[in-house]
Amino acid sequence: MPRSREKSSKDGKSVPQKGEISAAEMAQRLAMTPQAIGLWCKRPGAPVRVDGTRVWVADGPFQRWREKELVAQALKDLAPGVSLEEARTRKALAEAEIIEIEVAKKRGEIITIEDSTSALGVVLDRVTTLVRGFPSRLAHLGEIVEEAAEAEAELIIAELSEFSEDVLPVCGDERPAEAPV
Repeated sequence: MPRSREKSSKDGKSVPQKGEISAAEMAQRLAMTPQAIGLWCKRPGAPVRVDGTRVWVADGPFQRWREKELVAQALKDLAPGVSLEEARTRKALAEAEIIEIEVAKKRGEIITIEDSTSALGVVLDRVTTLVRGFPSRLAHLGEIVEEAAEAEAELIIAELSEFSEDVLPVCGDERPAEAPV
């Protein structure tokens, strides 16, 4: 209901129209001061009617309008400097990026962290198996060589078991990976 100036009744008193209440009554319903409701009534788009010195408020529409205004203000406070159009653009770009990633996955151009971790695990298991076989393959060179190869194999296996902790960064960890010493 747009703000308008209406004439008073024949006896000079201002009367509410259907669905209207006085601004003072609205202030009581919303537990607000008359000054606060007055500020709300002066805002652009407020569903009020000015009749002489009285302000009449469209009961239901005013409360819905005020709730929308409060939500809009809260959203503006949460994301200062970001317009609705900018937020929509960001959303569209993010959705496009997600689609590009899915297409790249289907083409086999990228793999997930889980897949790469699994593949690396298979490789490390195979290397560990090969390293464990060194001492027995060198046994024909003598017991001292076999024992030395066994000790070296255990060191290599220990290094491989710590490989993911020392070399591969943990997801979300911003520290650069350090090479084992």
